Amino acid sequence: MTILTGAWNKATPETIQNCFKKAGICSEAQANAIHDLDNPFLSLSKETQSLREAYPEAVPANVNADDVIGIHDSVSTSYPPC
Repeated sequence: MTILTGAWNKATPETIQNCFKKAGICSEAQANAIHDLDNPFLSLSKETQSLREAYPEAVPANVNADDVIGIHDSVSTSYPPC
């Protein structure tokens, strides 16, 4: 753990941002993923409604797909620009 901590402490913010960029984890990539046709969340609204119709007690009327997708928004994360 000492070696790992020492190595991590030597990583600069620029190095971390470059790693995020290389991996495609950035604010632009995140925005593109939301509108991507391969986005698994595109069908979430329909699936949520189907579940609500089949099992009303499982999905309250005030819960929608945006609520489910936005759950992580309360967690403080920020991606570097691409």
